[in-house]
Amino acid sequence: MSPPGSPRTCRLAQDVPAAEDVPAADDVPAAEDVGSGRGGQELIELVVSEVRAAVPLRPGQEAGLAVLAEAGEPFRSLHIYIGQPEARAIQAGQRGERPSRPGTWDLLLAAVEALGGSLEYAVVDSAEEGRHFYASIWLRSAGGLQRVPCRPSDAVALVVRASGAALYATAEVLDSAGRYP
Repeated sequence: MSPPGSPRTCRLAQDVPAAEDVPAADDVPAAEDVGSGRGGQELIELVVSEVRAAVPLRPGQEAGLAVLAEAGEPFRSLHIYIGQPEARAIQAGQRGERPSRPGTWDLLLAAVEALGGSLEYAVVDSAEEGRHFYASIWLRSAGGLQRVPCRPSDAVALVVRASGAALYATAEVLDSAGRYP
């Protein structure tokens, strides 16, 4: 089994998952190893299966939508409403577009790399009422692995840009908010 942070690229929905790539609970960093991390929880690998920049949210209001699917059976998915700029940023990152002037997510990754670090993986680690999602990115530096809380849309926008980064959700999140096909 390869632990979170092993070299690989973020997989898209058309990529075939390998069972050995999904970390077990004991592969997740312990809380004492990462400060305020959610260590010890089982992580399930996700793929970005769909991103839409404009979907109806309420009458007269649109939002973006990111659908993150479980890489293996039973193929549950998280439907996360996000901002339209974030949806467009994720789409651009999936296409490998690099603007002449760096966007926010490109800037953050460049700063982390300039400081000798890297984005290892991101985790959708909490869901409230099945619709309010919270995430964290995990950065590796000389000081070890550090957790940084963020919005799921930012986590996904970063993962699709970072070489070798993976995307996960906790089993608890998929159990409480995952939709079956």
